[in-house]
Amino acid sequence: MRKSFSKFGFNILIVIPLLFLGCKKDTKHVHVSKSEPKSTVQVPDISGLRFGYLKNVTVRGEGYFASIVFIENRIKRNGQRRESVTIFADSLEVLEFPNEYFISVKGKEPEQFLIDSSAAIIMQTLNRDASGNYKFNENVDRIKLCKLFASSGAKRFSHIPFKFTLKHNNIISIEEKYIP
Repeated sequence: MRKSFSKFGFNILIVIPLLFLGCKKDTKHVHVSKSEPKSTVQVPDISGLRFGYLKNVTVRGEGYFASIVFIENRIKRNGQRRESVTIFADSLEVLEFPNEYFISVKGKEPEQFLIDSSAAIIMQTLNRDASGNYKFNENVDRIKLCKLFASSGAKRFSHIPFKFTLKHNNIISIEEKYIP
């Protein structure tokens, strides 16, 4: 019994001083910075006609939001006509025209915009008539557009250009552009 107590006592005699050696009485200076007021990010007011690809339509709360990648058209500089795909590598798509213009879709994430509750939405290739021709200028509402993009057939619409009319960052009209 004496041996077990002596081992225990010996262990305590070693552990307790080690515990005190680990505790230092040094004070640490903590730098407290004043919290600066958060700056509000100013979103530019987008109004007018824009063309782009409608990538998705979602519902958040009571609002319907469209995810759009806007189409940008630029003029090519002299001597770069054949090399525009490699020079403008920031784009996902480049469509060249015989003149000095080309259309590119910048390689960035889609932008989200609220679809106004009274927005006019016109589709060109949504449905077909009995003879198999498209029903052009078909009016749909936000609910039907959202259901369309939730379906499996929506992938084809993400590659069709749309014309958007925006007013103060809200979409007031969406029109599918028919490309034969």
